[in-house]
This record gives sequence, structure tokens and C-alpha cells, in this order.
Amino acid sequence: MLINLSVCCDLLASIKLQCIADIIIVQKVLHSHISVLDWSILFLYAMLLIGIGWYYSSRQKSKEDYYLGGRSVHPILSGISLYVSFFSAISYLAIAGEVIQYGPVFALAAVVGAPIIYFIASYFIIPFFMNLKIISAYEILERPLGKNVRQLGSVLFIVTRFLWMALLIFLASKAMTVMLGWDESYILVITIALGAITIFYTTMGGLKAVLVTDVIQFFILLLGAILAIGIVAVQLGGVFTLIPDSWAGNWERVDFISFDPYVRLTIIFAFFNNIAWWLCTTGSDQMAIQRFLSTKDLKSARRTFLYTQSGLVVITILLMFVGFSVMRFYNVYPDLLPSETGSEVSKDFLFPHFIATQFPVGMSGLVIAALFSASMSSLSSGVNSMGSILTADILPLVFKNYAKNDSLRNIRIVSVLIGVVVILLSLIIQIVPGNIVEVTAKTNGLFIAPLFNLFLNALFIKNAKPFGVVMGSVYGFIVAFLIGFWDVVTGNPPLSFLWIAIVSLLVSVISSLFFNSLFSHMRMKKATLWGLVLLIPWVIIFLLIV
Repeated sequence: MLINLSVCCDLLASIKLQCIADIIIVQKVLHSHISVLDWSILFLYAMLLIGIGWYYSSRQKSKEDYYLGGRSVHPILSGISLYVSFFSAISYLAIAGEVIQYGPVFALAAVVGAPIIYFIASYFIIPFFMNLKIISAYEILERPLGKNVRQLGSVLFIVTRFLWMALLIFLASKAMTVMLGWDESYILVITIALGAITIFYTTMGGLKAVLVTDVIQFFILLLGAILAIGIVAVQLGGVFTLIPDSWAGNWERVDFISFDPYVRLTIIFAFFNNIAWWLCTTGSDQMAIQRFLSTKDLKSARRTFLYTQSGLVVITILLMFVGFSVMRFYNVYPDLLPSETGSEVSKDFLFPHFIATQFPVGMSGLVIAALFSASMSSLSSGVNSMGSILTADILPLVFKNYAKNDSLRNIRIVSVLIGVVVILLSLIIQIVPGNIVEVTAKTNGLFIAPLFNLFLNALFIKNAKPFGVVMGSVYGFIVAFLIGFWDVVTGNPPLSFLWIAIVSLLVSVISSLFFNSLFSHMRMKKATLWGLVLLIPWVIIFLLIV
């Protein structure tokens, strides 16, 4: 009897402690505690970025200083910057959201593919760039394929980066409204504030300001992820308790390989999609090539990419654990799941909601800064890279005397205009269907393979012809568009986003080789006519499937 009484007392005590813990957590949910301290941290962080931009503004002497850091950047700086440039709010939210909703396969594919990506890019792609004294990566295309193909490459890059930056700034702004409990009508205000701060320090400080701020932002990103994992681990009994011991009920079963295009995710296609994306980006994107060119030699460029892939592995693993942590927390406390207009909130935004409701005072400000860091680093790199392309490739074509007047003042004006366009585009990017990972593939992913196809032919294909190369890239883009928007065009279920980059690259390369052999002596006068003729099959296909 005494033993039973003792057991009952212990049980009541444990229930009481659990109830107290639950009450504390519920109070946190009911009262999002973004405090004055959090706002102060955000304000100081913004001032730090502006100060860095102002500091480096007086140290820019030429275009080469502004866009390439005088070609003397340390590999650690350029390597971390390269990774953080591509790792934006998109990735910061997407990896955790993908793990919560679909499982860790996509994240693990990125980690496993990193060594392969490093080896191929470092020894078969990067060496071709390092002996060239260029500012724009697309100057590479002009000698073998002509000025028109160079300009086409520049335009493809600009369109790709405009869409990508618009997406990331929209996502960061929406995440901020979730964390603050604000109405989505405030997205515009947050977008303008975020864009204005980033544009200022980027415009003033050039590439060196971007590199320094990227490194600061990288460590803030690490801190934000570690804090999220630590808070849940302390509450629920340790880090190892966060790892699922079985496949979660809401995760779809993942096949090793499937050639059914309606299957969203398979292990093999996740693996090859990641490799295809990084190789296409490394071999054709100004943001990547600019980082390699900013170093002094090939050895430094390879070290740059080694640090990039190392950063990818570290951050991806941490954010995978963030996904496990947030999922585990809401499995234990399902009543605390947020709602959005009466329905369950998107899994992509569970992480920012967790930050707002569960982080102690002061820590929320740090992690919100981390989220903004992810967006600012990508936006700043995009603005700087796009500015270099516009001033080197596009504006001299539009304005005959621009090359003689591309002063730092004019270059900075161009950067401001880029930022304004990005803010305007971010207001309409939300209409693209899908979760963050899918939307990224359906915007940025449409262009990377066709763009890389131009470089592949220019660098590796002997006697490549401009007409054949361009038509190959056009075919690759059409295929990417069809896969990405199959549900919108046909009304059928969506095709897997993992097919976009892989199939688009294969179609681009094979079509270019075929058209190069078929139209090896094409004259420019006939190019437009034959280009229209070769588009007729695609018009017929669209008419049949719509």
C-alpha cells in the first residue's frame, strides 16, 4: 500500500511538472515574444552591414576592385561567400521544411554528392576560367561562338538571377511576418526595408563588402541552426532523441530509383539533380565564376570551391537536424501547431514560427538576423554579379559611349536599379505553385542547364556553331518549362521537379550536337527562318497537350 502511494505521488508530481512545462509552452505560443532586445539586435546588425559597406566604399579604385576585389581575395573568404551566396533564405527555410514534410532524402543527397561535385568542378571546369583576364564570365562565349551568343548568355543569367532574388526576398519577408505574427500585408514593408539595407552596403562596398558580410552571415546562420537544435534537445532529452527511429507517417515512401515522372522524389534522381545543379551553376553562373576570378591562381580557386562544398555539408546537416527538431517538437505538442486562416500552416514556415514562439528573449533576434543574413548575402551577391554583367555586356551595347563612362558612380546607380526591379518582381513571385524547393526548381532551374550548354559547347565542343548551340539551349528551356509547369499547362498532376535540370541538360547538349552537324554551314540570313521552323514541333506539342 505504501509503495502504491509512493508511486502515485511520483506520478502526480511528474504530471504536475509536465503540466507546468505545457503551460509555459502554451504561453509562449499565445504571446510571441519578439522583444525590445530582439529589435535592438536586428537594428545593430543592420547598422553593422551598412558600416561595412561604407568602410569599403572609399577603397574602390576601379571596376576590377569593385567587382573582383582586386583579384587578391583569400580562398576562405571567397569560398564561404560562394556558398552563402547560393545558400539563401530559400535554403534556410526549404531544407528544414523539406525534411518535415517529405523526409531527409533530398538533404542527404546534397551531402553525399559534395565530394563528386568538388572533384569534377575543380579539375574539369574551374581551370578553364583562371587564365582569362575577364570581369564578365560571358566574355568566354564571344571568341568561339560570337558576340550574339555572349549577349544571350548574359541575358539568361540576368533573368535567372532576377527570378531567384525575387523569390528569396519574398520568402524572407513572409517568414518575418510569421515570426512576428503580422498580417501578410506587411510583406511589402519588410521587402523594401530588407532590399534597401542590402542594396546600400552592396552598392557602396562592392565585392569586398559582400565577401566580409557573407562570412559574418555564415556564422550567424550556423548559430541560428545550433540554437534551434539545442532548445529542442534540452526540452526533449538530448540531441540523439531528435533523430527519428522510424520513417515518419507523413513522409512519402521513397524508391531508390523510378523512371515514373510523376514520382516526386527518388534517391538516385535527388543525387543526380544536385550534381547537375551545382555543375551547371559552377560552369556558367557569374556569381560562382566571379568568386574564382577574385582569387590569385588556380590553386586558390580550387581551395575556394573546397570551402564552398564543406560549408554546404555542414549547413545542410545542421538544417536537417533543425527539421528533425521542429518536427519532433510539434509531434510531442501537436496542439501548438500554428494555423493559417483555419488550415494548417505550410511546413516551410514551421521553423520561423518555432523561432518566434519558443526562443528565449534575445535569441529570437539572433535567429531572425540569421534568416535575414541568408537573404541579404544572396541578394548582395546577385546585385553585384548582375551589375558586372550589365556594365560589361549589356549597357555598352545599348549605349554606344557607355564603356567610356562606366565610372564607379554609374556602376553604383546600376546596382540600385537592379535592387528596385528585384523588389517589384518579389511582389508577383508568390503565384508559382509548390513548396520552396519546388518553386526554386521551377524558376531558377529553368535556365541553368540551357545556360551551361552555351559554356559546354564553347569550351569543349570543337567547331561548335552559334545557331546549333542556341537552338539546343532553346529546346532545353522548352523541355524544362514543360516539366516544371506540366500541371499548369495540362491540368494533370505535377511532374517531379528533380527531372527539370537533368532532362533539360541532356536535351540541350544532344540537340546542340545534332543541330551543329545538321546546320554546320548555316548563314546568319537563314538562321531566323530556320529557328522559327524548328519551333513548329513544339507549337504542335503545346496545342496537343493543352
